[in-house]
Amino acid sequence: MSEYVESAKKYISEGNEKEALKLARKRHGKDDAESYIAILDLLIENGHLPALEEKGMYYQYYDSTHDNGDYGEKYFDEYLEQQPRSINALCDKAMSRFNKGDVDGALEYMDKGVDKYKSYSSIEKPRLSKKEVIMARIELLIQAKRYDEALKSIKQYENQFGSNQKTDLYMGQMLQKNGENREALEYLDKALLQEDTIIAFNAKGDALYELKEYKEALKCYKNCIQYEGK
Repeated sequence: MSEYVESAKKYISEGNEKEALKLARKRHGKDDAESYIAILDLLIENGHLPALEEKGMYYQYYDSTHDNGDYGEKYFDEYLEQQPRSINALCDKAMSRFNKGDVDGALEYMDKGVDKYKSYSSIEKPRLSKKEVIMARIELLIQAKRYDEALKSIKQYENQFGSNQKTDLYMGQMLQKNGENREALEYLDKALLQEDTIIAFNAKGDALYELKEYKEALKCYKNCIQYEGK
């Protein structure tokens, strides 16, 4: 047993679980996964809920092959058994479902996260605002190539929260994917006025190509290449 695990044991015996969790994260930062997991297990045994989510997130992002590719979901399930209104754990579980290819399941848990926002667990503050949870749901739809649903969701988002560079970009991208190329250009030009991105240049190029404006499309594709080279 490492000296760090021994130190964590002492912190826990003194009721200082927060310091033990900080120590675990420091060991993770030093690539000492063995001590990191051992300290988390001690905290979990002691009923410290944040360590349970932490362990799930480790397997979600750093060791997805654990438990036959579970992506940490069983730890999020354990957390939700104790705190079913946890926005963080609902979003974590949504990502596990998405990584397993269950898009509908992922969207279901994102929807639960939005719904529970009005009465979320009092023991934790959500990492994401309600607006960010809704945007994360839209991004899952885009990644899943469910462009029609994504477009509808972006329009709803814009009506509720207004537009910004990201919504202009996604609106333009989804309009283009849905064949509404002329309308897409309006949003993509707005997005590019705020920030040059490969996604916007590529989507604009695709829209122009579909409109048979080949020279302008080529300019956009060249911008993609130049941007990648920066």
